[in-house]
Amino acid sequence: RNRSAAARSAAGRSGSPRAGADAEARITAEGTAAAARLSGSAAVGGAAGGDKVVGALRVDAPDSAAFLAQLGLEALPLPGFGPGRLAVDLDGRFGQGATVKVSGTAAGVQMAGEGRIGSAAQEPDLAGVLSLDTADIGPLMQILALPGPDALGRLPVQLQARATLAGERLDLADLSGRFAAEPLAGRLSLDLGRGRLDGALQLDRLAVSTVSGLALGRLQAPLPGSLWPGGRFGGVLPPPFETTLRLSARQLDLGAGPPAADASATLRWTAEALEVTQGDMAFAGGRLGGGFSVRRQGGQAAFSMKLVGQGLDVPLVLPNAGIGGRADIELDGASSSETVAGLVGTLSGGGLIRMRGATLARLDTRALSGVTAAFDAERDPPDLARVRASLAAAFDRAALQVAAPEAPLTLSGGILRAGPMTARMGDVELSGSAAVDLRNGRLDARAVLVAEPPPGWSGPAPQATVLWRTNRSGVIERDVDVASLTNVLTTRAVARELERIEAAESDLRERSFFLRRQKSERERLERELREAEEARLAEEARIAEEARKAEEARRAEIARQQEEARRAEQARREEEARRAEQARREEEARRAEQARREEETRRAEQARQEEEARRAEDARRADEARRVAEEAARLQQVPPALRPQAKPVPEDDQTESVSAGVEEAARLLGLPPPTAGEAATPVAPLPPPTLVRPAPGAGPRQPPLAP
Repeated sequence: RNRSAAARSAAGRSGSPRAGADAEARITAEGTAAAARLSGSAAVGGAAGGDKVVGALRVDAPDSAAFLAQLGLEALPLPGFGPGRLAVDLDGRFGQGATVKVSGTAAGVQMAGEGRIGSAAQEPDLAGVLSLDTADIGPLMQILALPGPDALGRLPVQLQARATLAGERLDLADLSGRFAAEPLAGRLSLDLGRGRLDGALQLDRLAVSTVSGLALGRLQAPLPGSLWPGGRFGGVLPPPFETTLRLSARQLDLGAGPPAADASATLRWTAEALEVTQGDMAFAGGRLGGGFSVRRQGGQAAFSMKLVGQGLDVPLVLPNAGIGGRADIELDGASSSETVAGLVGTLSGGGLIRMRGATLARLDTRALSGVTAAFDAERDPPDLARVRASLAAAFDRAALQVAAPEAPLTLSGGILRAGPMTARMGDVELSGSAAVDLRNGRLDARAVLVAEPPPGWSGPAPQATVLWRTNRSGVIERDVDVASLTNVLTTRAVARELERIEAAESDLRERSFFLRRQKSERERLERELREAEEARLAEEARIAEEARKAEEARRAEIARQQEEARRAEQARREEEARRAEQARREEEARRAEQARREEETRRAEQARQEEEARRAEDARRADEARRVAEEAARLQQVPPALRPQAKPVPEDDQTESVSAGVEEAARLLGLPPPTAGEAATPVAPLPPPTLVRPAPGAGPRQPPLAP
C-alpha cells in the first residue's frame, strides 16, 4: 500500500513574489516487504532553500535472519534470534553532500553511525563514526555463517571507529572498544572488490589456542590423565575474506609455561590455511619469535612451526628442573593428524640449544672422586645403598656450572631430545642428554660422570649416572645409579683382601720353610754327632773283636760307603734336575710376566742373601767339622793307654744304636729302610757334608738341602 501527496505551496496561494522560492515538496511512503514493515519520508526545498533535502527510512522485521537477507547479506534462515530494525536519516543539499545517521538492530546486535556523504571527487563516498554494541555477537555470526566461538559461550563486543567508504573499500580507523571483555584497538581495511581484509589489532590479552581455533575449531577438554584433547577436529567455516592482520597483545597465553608479554605477529587467514608469522614477544626474561601454520584437508590437519628464542631464563621456563642460566634455542617441527594429541604425538623436527652460565642444582662434580677415595680406603666391600646415599649427599653440596654448553635438539614422535652434550669439569668427564615427552609432559634426563682414576688404580674408571624423571604426580625426581661404581669398589676390596691373604700365606710358608730347615739342620747335626759317636764305639768294638769280625766290618763299611755314595749321587742328580726345571720355569715366567720383574729381582736378592747366609753357615760347620777331625786325629796319636776309656757298651745295645742311626739316616735321605741284616752291620762314620753350587747364569734358587 502506497500513499503520496503533492506539495502545496502557501506562497502560491497568497500570490507573494517569494512563493516560488519557499516552495517545499514532501513525499511519504509506507509498505511491507515480505514480513518487514517499511516507512519513509522525504522533503525537498522549503524555507532553507530549494536544494535542501531531508529524508528518513525505517525498516522493522520480526525475524533477524530474514531482515539481514533483505539487506542483501548472505544469511542462513535461522529462526529465533529476535527482530531486526533499521533507521536511516538524511539531511543535506544537492551538490553539497549530506549528513547521514544510521542505527539498527539484528540478532541482539545494536549498530549506530553518523557521518557525511561527500560531494567532491576527492572526498570519500561516506565518512563518519560507527559503533557496535552487543552482549553476545555469536548469534549474528551464526546467521551470517561466519567462523566464531562456540554457540554455548557468550562473546560481548563493544566497538567504535572512524569509518570511511570510498568505492568498494571500507576503512575503519581509530578502532577501539572491548572484545570478549578485553580491551581492543587498531584499524581495519576491507576491500570488497578484491575480497581482502587487512589491518592491525592491539589486544590486552590473547591466547594461542584462540588463534589456532580459527583453523582447528572447537576443541574438547582433555580426558582425565591426558595432557592434550583426543577428540577429532570438527568442521570449521572459511573466512569471508582473505584476512591479513598484524596482531599485538600485552599478554599472550602460550598454553604452557609463563605467559609472554608485548607479543606481536602477523596473521594470514585464508580458506586454505591459517598462518602466524613474524612472531616476536618478551618471554622468560628474553625474546621469543617464530610462528606456525595450520592447513586443513577435511578432518586432517597439517601443522608446522618454528621457534627462535634468545636469552631465555631457564628457571622461568622449567621452574622445578633445577636448571639455571640463559638459553638460545632454535626449533622447527611438523606433524599431521586428526586430533591435537595426534599432532603432538607425530611432531618431528630438530634444532639447537645454546646456554650461557648454565647451572644444575645438586650435582657437585667433586663428589664422585671424594666418595670413591673414601670407600676405596675401607677394608670391607661397600654396600650399594650406602654408596648411593653417600654420593647423593655429596652431590647436594654444590651445583654443576658449565660456561657455555651447546647441544642439538631432535624432535621425533612427540619427544624432544637434547644432546648428547659433553664437558670436562676438572678431573671429571661429564656427558648428558635430556628428553621431554611432549605427549604427557614427562622429563627423562641423565648425566654420566666419569672421574679420573687415582694413583695406583686398576680397572675401569669410577663412574656414576644421575637420572631425573617425572613421577606420576608431575614432580621431577632424582636417582643416582652407582651399580658400576660399587662393582669396581667391591672388586678392588676383594683384590686387596686376596693380596693380604696371599702375603700372609707367603709369610707363613716362608716361616714354615725356615723352621723346617732349622729343624733339618739340627737333626742333621744331631745325627752326625750320634753317628760319629756310634762309629767311634763301633771302631772300638771292631778293634776289640777278632780278625774275622774286623774283616766283616771292613767289607760292610765298604758296602755302606758305596751305597751312601750312590744315594748321594742320585740325590745330587735329582736336585740338579729339580733346580734345572725350576730355572727353566722361572725363565719362562720372567719372559711371560715382564710386569713382575721388580718382584723377581727382590726375590733373587733375597735368595742371594739366603745363599750367602747358607754358605756362611756351611763354612762355619765345615770349620767345626775340621776342628772335630783334628781333635780326633790328635786323639789317635795318643797312646791307647792314655786315651780316655769309654764305658763298655753291650753288643746288643751297640747293634740297636747303630740300627737306629741307619734307619734315621735312610728316612732323612728318602731311601728305603735297611733290612735286619743290614741294620745289624756296624756303620762307619759319614763323610763331611758336600756343598752343591748353582750353575753359572741360573736364576734364584731355594737353598739346597744338606745330604
